[in-house]
Amino acid sequence: MPKLPRIATRPGYALYCAFGTCLRPSSPLPGPGLPILKINMRYLLVCLLALVAPLASEAIARGSAPGKIVTIERKVRTTVQMYIVSTPLMKDEPYCEIQVDLQGYRYLAEYDLRDTEETLPENWVAGETVKVRLQGRKLFVERPGGAEVGFTMTRKKPIPAAAPNKSK
Repeated sequence: MPKLPRIATRPGYALYCAFGTCLRPSSPLPGPGLPILKINMRYLLVCLLALVAPLASEAIARGSAPGKIVTIERKVRTTVQMYIVSTPLMKDEPYCEIQVDLQGYRYLAEYDLRDTEETLPENWVAGETVKVRLQGRKLFVERPGGAEVGFTMTRKKPIPAAAPNKSK
């Protein structure tokens, strides 16, 4: 346990402050016990904001927004498991790749399937609108039942603007 600064109060009593200069002792009350502490409001406000700010930003990021599926494909990634006398032993690992348009950006993300029989919802097709939530490097797409599938983002780029027609 880290050592905390000790604030002397009355003889035989000691108060430990976790915030350093946040708490200052004032004159003790008559009788036994600890003195009343004056709380320096500036330091207390800074400490509270430092604790609340990450929670508030996390709550904002948790909101889901409607996104449009551009493409969704099942793919196979071949990896080398081991070498036996200069011969590689390969293994096919299935994964799903999805492109989603969300808030002016196109996200490319991957989801590693557990096995070749695992299926994704049938209503996830190109052009379908789904609820999408972003959190760090994860893109969570909501299934019809309310559960989410966590895709790992591999690329994020602005949606290309449509080129004007130059037909004469």
